[in-house]
Amino acid sequence: MMEPSVVSALARLGYEEITSTEELSGGSVHHIYRITDRDHGTVVVKWRSGSAKEATGIPISSDEIVREAEGLRFFAGSRAVVPSLYGVDQESGVLVMSEIVPQGTNLKAWIAREGMISIDAIFDIYRSVDELLSWGRLREPGSASVKEDGLFSQLVMERFRYQEQTVVRQLLSDLRADTEHRAFIMGGLSFKNILYDGASHGFCDLETFCYGHPLFDLGYFLGHALLHLAEDRHSLTAFFTGLPALLQSSRSINSSEEDLLVRILTLTILYRLTHPLIPYAFPGRERLMNQIPALKESLRTDRGHSIANLKAVIEST
Repeated sequence: MMEPSVVSALARLGYEEITSTEELSGGSVHHIYRITDRDHGTVVVKWRSGSAKEATGIPISSDEIVREAEGLRFFAGSRAVVPSLYGVDQESGVLVMSEIVPQGTNLKAWIAREGMISIDAIFDIYRSVDELLSWGRLREPGSASVKEDGLFSQLVMERFRYQEQTVVRQLLSDLRADTEHRAFIMGGLSFKNILYDGASHGFCDLETFCYGHPLFDLGYFLGHALLHLAEDRHSLTAFFTGLPALLQSSRSINSSEEDLLVRILTLTILYRLTHPLIPYAFPGRERLMNQIPALKESLRTDRGHSIANLKAVIEST
């Protein structure tokens, strides 16, 4: 059952004759519902339940729903699949949008159920991420405040706050210095932000939509991909073999930015392996745990951070 405040907000948005409600997910921060309305058909409702603070340390409030609505409007014209925005009620933290990949689930849950995802599927999703971020480089959002609010810096520091801070601060400085490739991004694209049904995929949860660097989303996504491929050496080899050509074909970044990408990718792996408050289970975790010292040491080096060097560290066990 939805809270009365959510039902009232939906009525204000024109959804007054709801015939069915199904809760798709819920937690301390937000709840997701699929509802059917007599006049509007089936839609997805996201409700931010008051003020909270995620384990990442990033403040969350119902105002964040406005940021997500801005992100949905912004990416609506891209060729990547994102929900269409139908309505938003800031007072109650309610957002109404279209349903995408209706038979799918988030990519992390899909892999947990199916056991593995192909390298071809990973690279296909990467191309969609690149398309999304290419759009982010070429367009301006409706609200100029999104470009100036500083959320990107906060995201980088909070996501990697349990890593060596001199490394993280240098990364942030280097990302901010690269003004040529700045863009509007999702703000950290994990497998929980990707819906997948085994064939098609789409992107959701844009509450960290912000102005930053596309490498942050790409490296964050690739870091999660590597984690979920780590158990299968054949897939891991294919990942590292195909990655240089994939980066070369990217439209949202310059392939010469490999150093920055590898640092973000490495920090993402460490984030998932070492965060004390957010455990992240995946096959092959124990093997990668043995590589934590080598991964940390690789970030301290003044030499270039390359895909080849990261491959050598990951495959050394």
